[in-house]
Amino acid sequence: MLGFFKKWLKKEPEAPVEEIELANLHSWFDENTKSSIESLNAGLKEVKQRVCADIVQARDNIKALNDAELLNPDIPERAKHFMQGNRDAYSKRVSSFLGRVNVPDDISGFLVFHSVMQDEIKELTQGTARSFQILQEFFANESKQVLADVGKISKEIDSFRQAFDAAGLDILDSVKMRISDLQAKHALRSALEKDLAERQAELERLSAEVQVLKEDVGLLQKNKELIGLKDKFNEVQSRINASRERILGPFSMLNHALRKFERITYRHRVIVQEYLDSPLDALMKDLHLGILRALHDMELAIMNNRLDLKDKKRDKALEVLKLLTKDYLGSFLTEYGQIKHEQDRIKKQIEGLDAVVLLKEKKEKIQKLENERVHVERKIDLFSKEISKADIKELEDKLVENLRKIANTKVLIKY
Repeated sequence: MLGFFKKWLKKEPEAPVEEIELANLHSWFDENTKSSIESLNAGLKEVKQRVCADIVQARDNIKALNDAELLNPDIPERAKHFMQGNRDAYSKRVSSFLGRVNVPDDISGFLVFHSVMQDEIKELTQGTARSFQILQEFFANESKQVLADVGKISKEIDSFRQAFDAAGLDILDSVKMRISDLQAKHALRSALEKDLAERQAELERLSAEVQVLKEDVGLLQKNKELIGLKDKFNEVQSRINASRERILGPFSMLNHALRKFERITYRHRVIVQEYLDSPLDALMKDLHLGILRALHDMELAIMNNRLDLKDKKRDKALEVLKLLTKDYLGSFLTEYGQIKHEQDRIKKQIEGLDAVVLLKEKKEKIQKLENERVHVERKIDLFSKEISKADIKELEDKLVENLRKIANTKVLIKY
């Protein structure tokens, strides 16, 4: 019992540590597994020789089983036929199995061979169980010897599998795949990180350019001549707004009456609809003041009580109609046209300023750079997400664990 505890308490020797470049990991792995692979290949050849000998022995024993005579030849013919049928079936089944036992020359094909053999032996055992049981009644020694030969072959294959697993070579192919996978993921991650760094640098450059342009825009907007013209433009705009009210106000007060008149008139329906939609736009197009005829007819309709208007609205409508004369509308068009002309002149002056031309160019460039910046930010977000997907820590840990199992070395992977 004391010896058991001493053995249990004995520490496993530390595996040597070795730092390996990821690019050299395949060659290092091949070099460090070369000896084990050569040793196992040599062992596999010996197994193949022994299995071939076992197959020859098994075939001889099958022949002995087929040639064996009954100890009691006086059994009924029916029993003899029954015995012979099972002996033939058993012999053929085992012979067929032996023909498929082909041990590979190299361990690269051993795992597949072993897996196939496990299925074959299981199928053989299940498929011949009844025949073997019956043959035990007639040829116990001969049939038992054939079964022992099959068991010997199975034991040889399983024993080599144990040695194969003990050397860690059961995960040989998966380790090679993991190395390739790690190299591919690292290359992808490096490429993504490089692209990310380039995009971030591009984003910083774009942001700096935008900042400089915005400062330039701020200075240009303080241009004295530009400010003066803008003030004039705004003053004229205020006059335009006040002038518009000379038309919009009266027609707003007439809106209710015009809608009722629009329903009963056929002659003036189109022009009334236009003034209802936009009085100012309609007037600017109504060069011959056709609206005056419509307003005159509407006034008559109101006075003749053809429009259903309450007294207050009726009186207000008639009062507004007296205001909307030819002189009133004509003077408005003249005044409004002059003010608009003045505004257009100031607008052209503003647009012709060097500061404004430059301001426009810089604003357009800012917009272009802002669009580019949004595009770059999307790329940065995409690269960041892809980098998070290319997590190699878990893959590296599993690979290091497998390398230690196979090569008995604690590998530090250097990127």
